[in-house]
Amino acid sequence: MKDTTLMYKGYRDQVLIIDLTHNKIKTKALDLSLVENYLGGRGVAIKYLFDNLEQGIDPLSPENILVISTGPLTGTLAPSSNRYTIAAKSPLTGGIGYANAGGHFAPELAYAGYDAIFIHGRAKSPVYIQIEDEVVKIQDAQHLWGKDVWETDEYFRRKLGEEIQILAIGQGGENLVRYAAILNNLSRAAARTGVGAVMGSKNLKAITVHGTGVVEVDEVEKFDELIDETLGKIYADPAYHSLSYYGTSFLVDLAHISGGLATRNHQTGIFEHYEEISAEIFDEKYKVKSESCFACPIHCGKYSKVTTGKYEGTKGGSPEYETIVCLGSKCGVGNLAAILHANELCNKYGIDTISTGDVIAFAMEAYEKGVLKKEDADGLELDWGNEDVMIELIKKIAHREGIGDLLAEGSKRIAAKINEGSEDYA
Repeated sequence: MKDTTLMYKGYRDQVLIIDLTHNKIKTKALDLSLVENYLGGRGVAIKYLFDNLEQGIDPLSPENILVISTGPLTGTLAPSSNRYTIAAKSPLTGGIGYANAGGHFAPELAYAGYDAIFIHGRAKSPVYIQIEDEVVKIQDAQHLWGKDVWETDEYFRRKLGEEIQILAIGQGGENLVRYAAILNNLSRAAARTGVGAVMGSKNLKAITVHGTGVVEVDEVEKFDELIDETLGKIYADPAYHSLSYYGTSFLVDLAHISGGLATRNHQTGIFEHYEEISAEIFDEKYKVKSESCFACPIHCGKYSKVTTGKYEGTKGGSPEYETIVCLGSKCGVGNLAAILHANELCNKYGIDTISTGDVIAFAMEAYEKGVLKKEDADGLELDWGNEDVMIELIKKIAHREGIGDLLAEGSKRIAAKINEGSEDYA
């Protein structure tokens, strides 16, 4: 990138370029032409990959680049200014892939003084990147390899303090599951397109960040007026109260009523057990409190806990609508407690709940049609609604054990291997 003097506030005018192969770290000014021509963190990330990736590389090779980027509003009080983009060549699709997540990591990166991190190469052994304002280190993480996301988060908070923010992968990323996720704040997942597998392929377990700076804006009074105006529009929106109270789970009922609730791998759009996985049941039985990402007035995140039954003890950030569908109706599962437990496992292992549910639903349909047989599935009966099998498959996928090694490849690759017309419902 060409070094220029940045004229815009909001940006920190500094990026990190980290070469894990050679254990080198450098900072560079953010190119003015990038922010003028490409919108926000996603634009900067995609343009950097376009300019720097060699054509035809293996997404899981050291030649891939992992980009973590923020935008000009990140860390300000603009509503919902908490998100970051992670981009790389996708091991799932083979094209440029990106994922996006909220929580509190992105503002902390901004306060540390960085607009983006560009990660090249592959470390010889597991490492983590530690960022404390201008002090950036590549540290040994061999003792963390094999731990799940929650264990990793707990370790760093004990070691570095509660003020830090953490990005981490679990066993899914370590084992190169092609739809592995990267998580922060335990349940905020940059989950799409397999960016967690790219992070794992680089032997990068985590990134910790703590910043003490601020994000400046121009015309502060006008900026505050715009914030107030935007908040007013948010509070007046008809969807605000449902999102705020229930989170995105309220969409389950709407999807069912409209005939669009994906059921048994999209064989139908109406689920006979939809009421059992509805927002009302979640609110009545499992919701503990609402949670908010940084500077977000909606607080659509929910913290839940299962207090009875075989999933007693399941807790954490609750599943979004897509997760409830993919680990619920799409697999024929009508037990919300089982869905909450499956969601917790995916977050701990660091795998995308949506792709995981899609793959399991595909496997269940292949089993229904006789394309996958019991002996192919480690003796498991992949019947619709079999929640025990769904949970067992999640564990196998994350560790690439038995049939999980095949399922970790994603539906398209599975269909190409087993064939027999399965690509029609992959």
